[in-house]
Amino acid sequence: MAEDELYAGAEPLTGQVRVGERRNWLEAGLEDAAVLEADLATLELSTSQIEAILRERQQTQAQLAEITYVLEQELWDDDDNYDEPADAWESPFGKRRTVKQRFFDRLAGRRFVYSDVTEHEVRVPLFVLAAPEPAGCSATFSQDVMAGRALAWNVTLFGSGLGGSSSFRVTSTWKFQASAGDSKQVFLPVTVTVATVRVMVGERVVTTTRQVVASDATPAKQPGLTLLRPGVQEPAGEVICEYPLAGDTTGAIATYGATYARTSSGRVELGAEAFGVGATLSADVSFDQAIALDLELRGGHDYSLHRLRSGQGMAWSVARER
Repeated sequence: MAEDELYAGAEPLTGQVRVGERRNWLEAGLEDAAVLEADLATLELSTSQIEAILRERQQTQAQLAEITYVLEQELWDDDDNYDEPADAWESPFGKRRTVKQRFFDRLAGRRFVYSDVTEHEVRVPLFVLAAPEPAGCSATFSQDVMAGRALAWNVTLFGSGLGGSSSFRVTSTWKFQASAGDSKQVFLPVTVTVATVRVMVGERVVTTTRQVVASDATPAKQPGLTLLRPGVQEPAGEVICEYPLAGDTTGAIATYGATYARTSSGRVELGAEAFGVGATLSADVSFDQAIALDLELRGGHDYSLHRLRSGQGMAWSVARER
């Protein structure tokens, strides 16, 4: 998202965030070979190295289906023979490693060394409420229709390579309005860990990349609200509805009810410039129910209400009186 400006108004915005599933890249890769192959490609491994790991994955998956408590104990008992960096368990990456993942590393014959660990806060865009430019226009969440029902978003963050994923559920209730020409964005602040990762085979460095750890992401307790500066909103996508008011030359205000229907999740890219070359973070955002809107549109113009091309939210195009 381009530069924006915090909205300083008194509009209420309350909510809560619940952390759902966290999955590191090995857990996802053991379930889906295509996911593992894509992650390994991001690490810039060669084709032969990727093929070898995929073969090991297939063998490991079959064996993991039969792993018992006894086998896990054997892995722990043999821990002194496992050549792992001394600080691996203290790193943000290593602290979540399980016996299953360490077992996978053994079969793969690789270890992962992390350095230059930093934290960054990113804003995951949840929804943009926007109103067209002509004076007197506005867009408001409809309290009459949505009274008593909090909006709920489902957010999944995806790191690249070793980044894994995290899912959150965000609920919020508020009443706020976008006036003529305004675009306001509801967002979720999330802190993510970024580190330089060296993939090692023995003492040889196979590759070095910069990675964002989505599986270690920490969300804020509730969402926030931002007034976007003019010209920084995401591009408009498909048309939801049209309002032909160009023939009303009196300029009177027409009132409409509209619905922004639930759609499949939209993938957005987040803050790559802050993480370093090759480090990426993306998010899928969806919500549970349709959003009811109250619209006030000034006569003398034809209006088209759009979805955003990426992410969730609204945009407008306006044709003036002929």
